[in-house]
Amino acid sequence: MMELLTIGDSIVDGAYEEHSRFEQVINYVNRDHLLSVVTASVGDGPVNIVVRPLPAGAGGVVVAGERVTVDGQVCEVTHEQVYRSLLDDTDWHTDILQKNLSRFCQVFKEEAHPASLAFLLDPKRISAFKPGFQQKLCEQISAGVTELFAGQVRPGVQKLKGCGLGLTPSGDDFIIGVLLGLNALELGLNEDYGAVMETIYCLARGGNLLSNALLTLARNGRFYHDQKQLVEALFGQSEARVAHAAQAILGHGETSGADTASGLYLTLHSAIFSRHRPFCAGGHL
Repeated sequence: MMELLTIGDSIVDGAYEEHSRFEQVINYVNRDHLLSVVTASVGDGPVNIVVRPLPAGAGGVVVAGERVTVDGQVCEVTHEQVYRSLLDDTDWHTDILQKNLSRFCQVFKEEAHPASLAFLLDPKRISAFKPGFQQKLCEQISAGVTELFAGQVRPGVQKLKGCGLGLTPSGDDFIIGVLLGLNALELGLNEDYGAVMETIYCLARGGNLLSNALLTLARNGRFYHDQKQLVEALFGQSEARVAHAAQAILGHGETSGADTASGLYLTLHSAIFSRHRPFCAGGHL
């Protein structure tokens, strides 16, 4: 019998059909809403239902208030089982963030997947990509990132949007990281990035259902467990905790975790080490 361990706080009520299945994750969709049934090793998330074991059938998921039906099995959800995906409003230390970003960058360069966007932090990694199509993708992403952080938001996002392969292209994952970073900066620096977040979000949405759902979560400041652990470590914990959290997020998917982390890192780095607000430096929307 399946046991429901935790459930995310951003799941919309409704009937969900299976979209894609992997060894430890089953994605379900209801129009433009996403829900993932996952194992404990994948962990908590705003739209994750963590179960043991993963259901074998394809019976779908129905969410109705505090009652969840997974593959025909009904589970009652308690308050203690709900994962809270918003960042905690605690003391944030930008001086610690500066030091911890350096440690995060070091771990990223050492351990990120060779096919990820790690070349944005370590240009030597570009040699891992084959001439032709792969190199062209890297060039387009690099150009998009340069424009985005120069304040040319529209052309930057347009170059990144949908760029890459997989269920969620690398360019989309990068933008998700940017939105998560801006949410963290709003809380950590007490600054308003709402307008630029909304602009990036609206420009980034396209025809990829999974990307759109993840962009919406990021725009709304909803963090998966490992993302949340990394941000909280960066702003106020030890370098050892940062390294542990970085390794965890880099392990998500083949490259998705690293691609999202690269957007998060560059956004935080830009805000802390630049004299200008991210995406507003002498540029335009």
